[in-house]
Amino acid sequence: MEHAHMQRTEELIEYLPEGFRWYKPGVGFTCEARDNGLESFVECLETHSYMCQFSVFYGYSYYCSCTARVYVAKKLEL
Repeated sequence: MEHAHMQRTEELIEYLPEGFRWYKPGVGFTCEARDNGLESFVECLETHSYMCQFSVFYGYSYYCSCTARVYVAKKLEL
């Protein structure tokens, strides 16, 4: 991962609630999301999307509104 992207990701992660599960230090990213072309959301690909505090249900899918996760999915394609 490029240094600038990692630094920005770490800055965004600092503002996440304690114990938020999609990123674990030393492990990395623990959930899957896909860029779907929306500016502020990515599609959540997790089985239990409804349990996440950042998930938003719309249409037939769940979308992630976590700023850090959206950044990572769009910029780093992870």
